[in-house]
Amino acid sequence: MTEASQTKLGVFDLGCGNGSLSHLIAEHGCEVVGVDTSAPGIAISRQSFPSVSLSKQIFTNSPIPICRTDLMLSYTNLM
Repeated sequence: MTEASQTKLGVFDLGCGNGSLSHLIAEHGCEVVGVDTSAPGIAISRQSFPSVSLSKQIFTNSPIPICRTDLMLSYTNLM
């Protein structure tokens, strides 16, 4: 195996909500960092998916967490 094939893809999930998509991506071998403005959503995700790095942030006032990012995603459901 080459060094490149051993490196995990870094994914930044902006608006991760309850963390279910972040967790699914992490299960496929990616290194995921997720942020969301919802404290209850982050609390649920931390309890349900403790292996995924998630944090509560207000995006306009906070710096983006420092992490290696190969892919940034923002998947939103509007009701």
